[in-house]
Amino acid sequence: MQMKTENVYANSAYMANKGGIVRIMVSNRTKMRFKVVAHYVTFNGWEYYLTQRPDSRGIGEAWVMGIEAEFGTFDIKEITTHIAVVSSGAELNEILPATGFSWEGESQISNKDV
Repeated sequence: MQMKTENVYANSAYMANKGGIVRIMVSNRTKMRFKVVAHYVTFNGWEYYLTQRPDSRGIGEAWVMGIEAEFGTFDIKEITTHIAVVSSGAELNEILPATGFSWEGESQISNKDV
């Protein structure tokens, strides 16, 4: 079976926030807050909780859960062919927060609950 590779950078669904819906992700430990505008999952299981969509140069900001969990910038051109799933808009209501975080307004989720 041949998989179709999509050019994420050129696809407006990856650049625009569908419906303007965002979620606030709160650290269970430090109470640090991130405004999440989209969520990417790569084929290797890394998760990108986007706090800023890629700009015209392709640079965005995200909380990334990979080998390590960290906040930083990413270049969409470097991960385009690795993205398996994109969630934004109302779809953000269907995803779990990052490990160690909860969605604002919802009870905390422990790793035992997942």
